[in-house]
Amino acid sequence: MAILTRDQESTIIGANLLQFPLLFLSSAFLPLAALPRWIQMFARVNPVTYGVDAARSLMVDRDVMTVIEVSWSAAPLDGVVPGVAILAALDLVLGGIAVFLLSRASSSDVR
Repeated sequence: MAILTRDQESTIIGANLLQFPLLFLSSAFLPLAALPRWIQMFARVNPVTYGVDAARSLMVDRDVMTVIEVSWSAAPLDGVVPGVAILAALDLVLGGIAVFLLSRASSSDVR
């Protein structure tokens, strides 16, 4: 976002405009089953849901992952491992895109 806006204030505003809908359309405040159907569909692909469920699994010391059902390790890790794996994969993909865009933007400025 900073590459596109090239302004600190605009980047912060844009990040907040993305952050709040992602937070409210996740399982952060209500369980996935209690959400309306259209929010459930969005929350299943929302990365905030995976992070929240992984953190919640660590805090309550049991599996609370509602999006992915895994039962191959100790109870709290069943909710932590899939969430961390999905977030790490998303981080690699989006980090690669960011590095590509940053190198492209910085090489275009050099004359």
